[in-house]
Amino acid sequence: MVGPLENFIERDSGQQYASFANVTAHFTRHFDVQVGGRVERDEQTGQLTSGGPLVGTTTVGPSLSSTVNAVTYLLTPRFRISSNLMAYARLASGFRPGGPNDVAALSVNVPQHYDPDKTVDYDVGLKGGTAGGLLSFDAALYYIKWKDIQVALTDPKTGAGYTSNASEAKSEGAELSVRLRPSAGLSISTSLAWNNAEMTKAMPPSSYINAVSGDRLPYSSRFSGHLMATQVFPLSDSATGFVGGELSYVGDRLSAFTGLGSAEPREHLPAFAQTDIRVGANEGTWTETFYVNNLTDRRGVLGDGWTGGAVLSQVYIQPRTIGLAVSKAF
Repeated sequence: MVGPLENFIERDSGQQYASFANVTAHFTRHFDVQVGGRVERDEQTGQLTSGGPLVGTTTVGPSLSSTVNAVTYLLTPRFRISSNLMAYARLASGFRPGGPNDVAALSVNVPQHYDPDKTVDYDVGLKGGTAGGLLSFDAALYYIKWKDIQVALTDPKTGAGYTSNASEAKSEGAELSVRLRPSAGLSISTSLAWNNAEMTKAMPPSSYINAVSGDRLPYSSRFSGHLMATQVFPLSDSATGFVGGELSYVGDRLSAFTGLGSAEPREHLPAFAQTDIRVGANEGTWTETFYVNNLTDRRGVLGDGWTGGAVLSQVYIQPRTIGLAVSKAF
């Protein structure tokens, strides 16, 4: 029996401290503004231990640490046009913490830590419905500016994977959701989204990633949608039954960026739709549901792993699944 030829053990830990507050100022009965803020401190440490016949003597790398202080904000003015119609806007910032690269102990080419990436979101929308609840809707336009993107990289000399920061991107689009209640017990809802997510600045040569301005971000679809219908009906004085279904659509996508200098195209992930159905009953605190997920047994691809144009693995949606679920509310 042959034991492991190479061992890498990463020990990571972290702590997060945060304080936040939201305040809403009502200037008139039609107009108000919400202001929010969050102060956060993230502390992370990491250490890599390597050993085994291929590596040689067991080596314990230095303990690397990363500390980030961040302030994010939220500004949301809202105007009530009528009791059933409201217009709103939103300006918000966000960030994702950075951290240490444990594998920096293996190569001088790997930075000891990576910085947070940050976003600024701009939204405008209209939300409303009919007085009797027959129809409700929410429509929005958005633009997200993303900079210092965290990217997964590979050191070409050692093959070690690490994270670094590079370049800028944007995500802009439109979303619409509608809910209709045409009769007692019947609810129909749908949502549609169009999204354009792309690079706005080329990756630097040091990133080893082939991506320029205008390139579509990995795994982002231009179009997606969802349709759901549920009918609830009485079974007895204490029990109700329900039957429903869902149809989800995800548009075509492109896989991860290729390595710098690669002539291979990015893998194309085709669009797919998934259909789920369910039938069940509620009685008191108990719910029994018979379901069939992915009714047509589609093989939608969620993602893949590949290098230099060679697909190494693919992740599919769950195949047709038939089951019975019983739950109780406490």
